[in-house]
Amino acid sequence: MSSESRQPQETENVWSKREELPKVSARATALIVAICFLSALAIPLGGAERISFVCLAVLFALFAWMVHTPSALILMVVSTFFVGMLATPFGAGCGSASIFLSLVLGTTSCTYLFTVLRRWYLAVLPALAAAAVAALILVEPMEALLSLSFLPASALLAFATLTGRHRTSAICFAAGGFLVSLLLLCAYLTVSFYGDLSAEAIGQAVTELEARFLGFLTEQRETLLATLTSVGEEIPETLQAQINELFSDAALKDLMRQVFHLLPGLLLVLCAILGYGAQALLNATYHATGLQAAVTRAARVFTVSIPAAALYSVSFLLLLLLSPSSLAAAVVQNLCLILMPGLCVLGVIRLTALIANAHGAMRVLLILFAASMLFCYPGGVLYVLAMWGAYSDISGALHLWMIKKMVDREKDDGNDSNGET
Repeated sequence: MSSESRQPQETENVWSKREELPKVSARATALIVAICFLSALAIPLGGAERISFVCLAVLFALFAWMVHTPSALILMVVSTFFVGMLATPFGAGCGSASIFLSLVLGTTSCTYLFTVLRRWYLAVLPALAAAAVAALILVEPMEALLSLSFLPASALLAFATLTGRHRTSAICFAAGGFLVSLLLLCAYLTVSFYGDLSAEAIGQAVTELEARFLGFLTEQRETLLATLTSVGEEIPETLQAQINELFSDAALKDLMRQVFHLLPGLLLVLCAILGYGAQALLNATYHATGLQAAVTRAARVFTVSIPAAALYSVSFLLLLLLSPSSLAAAVVQNLCLILMPGLCVLGVIRLTALIANAHGAMRVLLILFAASMLFCYPGGVLYVLAMWGAYSDISGALHLWMIKKMVDREKDDGNDSNGET
């Protein structure tokens, strides 16, 4: 059964009769414009730690003041904190968190303006104004163009929303917009540093990135070894041999190679996470401004296609069989990474529903199992959730297929008996 047949169907696109939707107050529109402007301004200023922290606090305060939905605020806080935590070892925790939140809120607010304003083209004015202000502040005026980085995602998400696309499709549209901005940024940096976009220039850029990342890993190794030495206690020879083997030059080069093999999948995952956050906060913004009718069931229900769930299951099993250093393993790992976020979300939804429908001791056991997985095996939680999402998706489709077959068989038997009579 195709995913389209399982997705919720809408009888009518509410945006086709926009005049029947409630009018948005001038106060709400002004607040959305302010969030869009500040988000666009914060992106090129993300390199300054103090400014990033101020932008982070102001943006969160403005959005929390407008949107009172707990789930939206929790999503925003957890995702921003997680991005900042991942970037902290690189010395860019607050800046990365600020840029992430600015991209999500900028896309949300700009998409809202695209869909609500009668003159939709005015939605780009806050971002253009922010780019003009950033050009006056920054030493490199071209960096001000980063203020416009969420416009492709906003335009595509607005198109998906106005045409009544399902939630998964809308998230993919937004992720595609972020990918376009990322590719344009990479192209601009390559031309700026290497003069053109030839294959030779791209190869040179990748080689330099690998060298810088290897230098970072070497620096972290030296810091760790210095910390172990400063403890003052003698390290056993067996442990010292294991440390030397784990942090040898060959091991660091192998780690660097594995990270760069996964880079395409990681970038697509980042775009998908940004798209999911923007679409979720867009629904919360519609609710907060009195446009609940715009949040249709198709815009709320998250689904994953059966082929995607089956492809992830097969890819996960292949990972257990393939050599980690092979090219085939790198391709399969990228497939798993790309499909994992959607299936993780689906796994969380299905697991929450299973716990909510359970009773007594079964509910307690499920909660204890989820808590133990989270605290005892945090590195594998995402894989477990993705596999659970894939299993529930495939088993649900098979269940519906079997029911349909039984109904069709009963109809055929009924027609045969009527013919005999």
